[in-house]
Amino acid sequence: MSVAMEISSYTPVLLSAVCLLAGYIWLRRPKPHAPPCPRRPLPLLGNMFHIPANPRAVFKQWRQEHGDIFCLYIGPTTMIILNGYDVIKETLIKRANQFSNRPDFYVDQVVGVPNMGVMAASGPNWKEQRSVSLAILRNFGMGKNVMAEKILEEIKSYLALLDSYDGEPTDIRIPTNMSVANFICSMMVGERYDYDDPTFQKLISLMNYTISKVQGSSILNLIPALQYLPGDLFAAHKVKDAVLEMHRIFDKRFHELKDNLKTDDSASFIASYLNEKEKRQNAGLKTYLDDANLIKIVVEIFGAGFETSSSTILWCVLFILHNPHVQEKIHQELDAVVGRERTPNMQDKPNLKYLTAVVMETQRLASVAPLGAPHTCSEETLLRGFNIPKDAYILPNLDSVLHDPAVWGDDVDQFRPERFLDSDGHVTKPEHFIPFSAGRRLCLGEGVANMFLFLYLSSMFHRYTFAPPDPSHPPPLDDIFGIVAAPKNFKVSITKRKG
Repeated sequence: MSVAMEISSYTPVLLSAVCLLAGYIWLRRPKPHAPPCPRRPLPLLGNMFHIPANPRAVFKQWRQEHGDIFCLYIGPTTMIILNGYDVIKETLIKRANQFSNRPDFYVDQVVGVPNMGVMAASGPNWKEQRSVSLAILRNFGMGKNVMAEKILEEIKSYLALLDSYDGEPTDIRIPTNMSVANFICSMMVGERYDYDDPTFQKLISLMNYTISKVQGSSILNLIPALQYLPGDLFAAHKVKDAVLEMHRIFDKRFHELKDNLKTDDSASFIASYLNEKEKRQNAGLKTYLDDANLIKIVVEIFGAGFETSSSTILWCVLFILHNPHVQEKIHQELDAVVGRERTPNMQDKPNLKYLTAVVMETQRLASVAPLGAPHTCSEETLLRGFNIPKDAYILPNLDSVLHDPAVWGDDVDQFRPERFLDSDGHVTKPEHFIPFSAGRRLCLGEGVANMFLFLYLSSMFHRYTFAPPDPSHPPPLDDIFGIVAAPKNFKVSITKRKG
């Protein structure tokens, strides 16, 4: 082997070393008035090894020690952690112009869809994609209420699946995931799949794999130079392949729909988006609406809704196993408002106040997206006297609001739905209730998720009683921290209610 070939073989490693050294030098430069850093950054990698796999407890501790704003350094990236409602409101709502961008995501770049869609885009493209997507989703919830119809259709199949367990202790994670995924497919492409459909099974498998691996590969968002290390140490290549395959599946279905699209067809998100794109083009308007953005949005909504909604349902069931008296109150309210002759619907929601409070308390206590999604700072600025560098990652610690004793009381760690009911029994929504984050980047699917959770949980409690297999030892309230904070696997006994 020649000297040139030997040098060439080490080029990726050398390049990585140079980039890491540059990052270290960048870290070591003076940062006047920077937010406090809880731990001294290590050479090259910063605080990477100071952050545990599940950082929720240590972030709580660091807030107590260092205040509502502290920073961490991961390679060349500065990460600003925001704590408390006042700071998050000031940053994401009052100063949204400076703090509403998204960082570049490694997977989007290698898949070929950087700055596309809604959740990962910034600038004018993001603004148009978001406004159009919101309008479509809101339209689905009005008039004929296409959204509720699709949810209720999927609930029938989900309950039939739960019926088949016939009271045997069961882990309902997989059937819940399948049902949530099927509803999202129905909403996006206009039709649902059979649970044993090969394409549907493949989508579920790809999404589960991506969720299990994407947190590890996310280190490349913060230290891009690591992508040049040999091998696939962070499973980034496998995640890329899984995401590409999901894009291919939805792209294939998209072209099938496009070839048969009716101009007045609004039964799916894809059809509505294409109709809106055509209207703007025919009117001679400049538009960012295009096929690539559409497929990216479909994949984003599928990924985001899949895990957050199913995890919230699972958390609710788990909380009920620890609080059987809450289930008794839910049953009493359902029987008084709905009766036993029909199933609940959206028209019942104003009268199912306790159940609505149960859903909200589940969202608060579970806090399934404890760190929200990262923002970036579009320009160097000051925040409460601290210097925030341009392009710094901004992470809103939603746990610090949803689990704040100063807001919710000393029983903040207890499941108590009554905290969302006033003295007259009416539902109240404090401004501190931000499970979907806050500001311009508020979760696109908030309205859909709230409708979905109400219809699913009201139907489940209307039909069943949930109990732990061993009443003296309910499953632990432990979470798995990843893209979301999901409950650890647990089993539940499901029995049909009489009547």
